[in-house]
Amino acid sequence: MLNYNNELILKEIQKEYSISKIKALSKKSWNHLYQGFFEAKKYFIKIIRLNENDIVRTKKDLHFGVDLNLFLHMSNFRSVVPPIISPSGNYVNRILDYWVIVYPWVEFPKEKELSEDKFQSTDVITRSAETLAQLHTYTARYRYPNFDRELPQCFNPYQWFNNNERLWKKLGKNLKIRKSSNEVFSELNKIRSFSKIFIKDYLFFFKYNDKKQIINHGDFRPENLLQFTNECLVFDFDLSHYNYPETDIIYGALSHSGPRWFYGKRDWEKFNIFIEAYKQSSNLIKIDLNLLEASFYWVILKIISLSFKEEQVINRLVLLNDAMSNIKNIRF
Repeated sequence: MLNYNNELILKEIQKEYSISKIKALSKKSWNHLYQGFFEAKKYFIKIIRLNENDIVRTKKDLHFGVDLNLFLHMSNFRSVVPPIISPSGNYVNRILDYWVIVYPWVEFPKEKELSEDKFQSTDVITRSAETLAQLHTYTARYRYPNFDRELPQCFNPYQWFNNNERLWKKLGKNLKIRKSSNEVFSELNKIRSFSKIFIKDYLFFFKYNDKKQIINHGDFRPENLLQFTNECLVFDFDLSHYNYPETDIIYGALSHSGPRWFYGKRDWEKFNIFIEAYKQSSNLIKIDLNLLEASFYWVILKIISLSFKEEQVINRLVLLNDAMSNIKNIRF
């Protein structure tokens, strides 16, 4: 694993960009975020590790997100910040064992990170849902040539199940090493069985439909939105992919109605507020209720399957059980 030494990073980045110094902002699961400086200008630097886990980020994947970002910017979608091209002519640069993307710096609101109470406030939920509706209005017009990304694009149900089966096995192995309780293993086996039932009952969800499927953001949660008083900026298009817009809507509603990282129970009334605000804001995208229900299960199953730590699994099992118990309170 690469040692994230600031001096080493600065030395390598300076080969591609005019940046005199950098300042570490935060470390995420596979990203490091930096603030860069050159004379009076500031930059936002995103460093993405290669081969960190089962979510492989190829240069083609990252260019898909970058090109989408540029398309949105040139189409006058105000809620994005376009990346900066390097002197060598690249938006995505390979430096040692990581990818680097640089953006103009955006001054954060006084409160840099909203508390869970605030990002679950009706105002923020509504503003986020409206932004997603506007985003989909633009991405529905965009067709990226020859894009065949396998994860998380899952039009083949058996491909999706085999993908998840591999993740379930890795997850089970990790839990066994950690000597997790038999109860957790039992729950995982139930979910694996439920995945098979889900494919059978919602086979239509996995069929390619060029008329209904658009580019999804793929990770539309408060951590990737910079909230201002009357608008918000959308970041992190790394997981953008073609799918039904209903999957993005469900993901956004889940992320705005409970604890971060999809840990634990949701406030289902807030979940409903997000969906209703999206409906009210969308002129182009009409929600299909059958697809919305299928997306509800698919998103939660995918979130659990991509858990690699015991606490993630346990907390997301709580989410699934809560969802199943409150299905009658969800207005599909």
